[in-house]
Amino acid sequence: MKYLIMVLFILSFLPDSIDARNEEPVPIEIVDYTEDIVGNRLVYHVRENIRKSEGFYLAGSTENRLILHINSIDPYEGDIEQQGYMTAYSILYTMGYANDEYCQCYITSSISCCGGGRVEEAAELIMVSAEGATGSYWRLVYEWYKSKYEKYGIDSTNASDSV
Repeated sequence: MKYLIMVLFILSFLPDSIDARNEEPVPIEIVDYTEDIVGNRLVYHVRENIRKSEGFYLAGSTENRLILHINSIDPYEGDIEQQGYMTAYSILYTMGYANDEYCQCYITSSISCCGGGRVEEAAELIMVSAEGATGSYWRLVYEWYKSKYEKYGIDSTNASDSV
């Protein structure tokens, strides 16, 4: 009984989550470079998944954000019989800084193909990849805030409180 009380006492001082930042939704901007109909549908479903998500929200360029650059082409363009049935796409994940469209940090990238009947599944896989990139996103946001504190001579030990 004594050990149980001691364990409960120690547990009462632990935070509710290991990393509270993971509870905050991540702002995402979609940059659409798609050139085909299946790619356009893919981007549409990614945006819809972000809107439905509790962990992400669509953001503009006025805040730090995870940017998904989505490119796609129809690998059968020009072939009348097979054109419009699939897309080959690439996604570049970067961290974009607030009000700075040119300065971005690379996080990761991926390349894949998707048939017209599997667009929703591919959009879900992209969301899983975006979830995986959030750890790097939060680390870069922390470093950005830390650099801002150091630039203005403010003690950066409390920089993580602002993130």
